[in-house]
Amino acid sequence: MEIDRENKEIENLSGKVNELRVKLREEHSKSQHLHRSIAFDHNRFIESEIFTESDVTGICSRIKRRKHATEEDLIKLATSFYQNEANISAFMKITGAINVIVKEFIGHSDRQLLTAQALCNLSLSDACCSKIATFAGAYLMIYLRNLTQTSLIRVCIWTLQNLVSSNNHKALDILMSQELLQNTLYLTNTGDVELKHEAIQLLDLIVERKWTSLGIDEKDQVIKSIVSYVNSHPLDYNALQCLYRTGLYIEGESLTNLVNLMSGNVINLPFSHDNEKSFYFSVKILSNLFKLDPHHLPLFLEMLLKNNIKLSNIINEALKVPKLFNITNDLIHFAGLILTSEQPVALSYLAHDDLVNNLQIPKMFAF
Repeated sequence: MEIDRENKEIENLSGKVNELRVKLREEHSKSQHLHRSIAFDHNRFIESEIFTESDVTGICSRIKRRKHATEEDLIKLATSFYQNEANISAFMKITGAINVIVKEFIGHSDRQLLTAQALCNLSLSDACCSKIATFAGAYLMIYLRNLTQTSLIRVCIWTLQNLVSSNNHKALDILMSQELLQNTLYLTNTGDVELKHEAIQLLDLIVERKWTSLGIDEKDQVIKSIVSYVNSHPLDYNALQCLYRTGLYIEGESLTNLVNLMSGNVINLPFSHDNEKSFYFSVKILSNLFKLDPHHLPLFLEMLLKNNIKLSNIINEALKVPKLFNITNDLIHFAGLILTSEQPVALSYLAHDDLVNNLQIPKMFAF
């Protein structure tokens, strides 16, 4: 009976972990639509009118005939793309319609933001992504470096996020050939706070899909940019997630600083819904850092002692949060490193925290 109960607990845990992974994958898609909605509301783009495929076809025929799209045309197209993917399909069936949109994107400064909104919502459909990358990609890159037009840059970043995260791999290859990585890194280093945050999300998507194909110098640039950002934004889970994806090829002073930052996150972050992801990736990064160099463990222990905090309490609290189950083994690994360490600070720490007796670990997580 005891074995059956444990097996059932493990099955329940596995189900919860898989559920979390699915939710994480779905979150980016939801955030894309949320961003679009926020942008529309901010620019008063949302209208009560519902557009049909026939409406879109009519607008396309009109802009093709004129070789020009008015502000009203752009607003209607952007809204129709957001409302229904069938409207996007109708637009793409009209040969040359996208050329008119791109022409407006590069030609008239008073309509650039409206055109960017239309392209952004057009990019919500995977079927359009390679064409957008082909016709508008180079101009998106140019606008990323025009820091005087913050609203335009933000919409361009959202468009690129859609293109990179799509299932259309050709679109990403085209963008990479247009120096997507270099321009994204530029923004993470020079943009304002909000743009840097958006750029980090874009960089995370690039790293997720292209990390293994990047050159050594490119990887080095990516890691330096992320570490620099994390130094001033240690709780940004997108940055932490991106850093974790890289495998952490870090050494020297940067490694020491990162150990201190992640130790601070693990020790000081309260267990709340808002902090779950930041805590999760902080633990995963710290675990990898200790694997790179176990001699950094004393930094973590000294911070625990200085703040009068016990690792056993952190682990026990984490065990109460289902979404954190799959990092419990990492935390227990920390405990194992302490118990087997012969360093003086480890012995001092064990006098502060009786790990063996204080931990309340279910059998499924036993050492």
